[in-house]
Amino acid sequence: MVKKAVKKEVKKDVMMGGDDAPWVRISKGGLYTKADKREVDEAGICAMLQQRMAAKAAKNFAAADKIAAQLQAMGICYLDSSREWYTKVVGEKKAVEAPKQRINVV
Repeated sequence: MVKKAVKKEVKKDVMMGGDDAPWVRISKGGLYTKADKREVDEAGICAMLQQRMAAKAAKNFAAADKIAAQLQAMGICYLDSSREWYTKVVGEKKAVEAPKQRINVV
């Protein structure tokens, strides 16, 4: 119950433009990925995510992209809009293929 209250507060703070809102680890995945409950350095990942946000705010996009690449290499997915992150299942496909459409030739 406490997690939900904290999560609601974080979303409210982020939507209100709070740059100091904490990052929260979530257990659900995204649209194309599944979350994994593996052990990671949560404090280190939150620090990296905070550094990435600071680099973006300073318009240092090269640094932000470098941190993003490091996070992706570690299997970390994140949602900037809600300041949520999760660990991606290792070895999962990177993208889901679109269903093939049948073309009728007349």
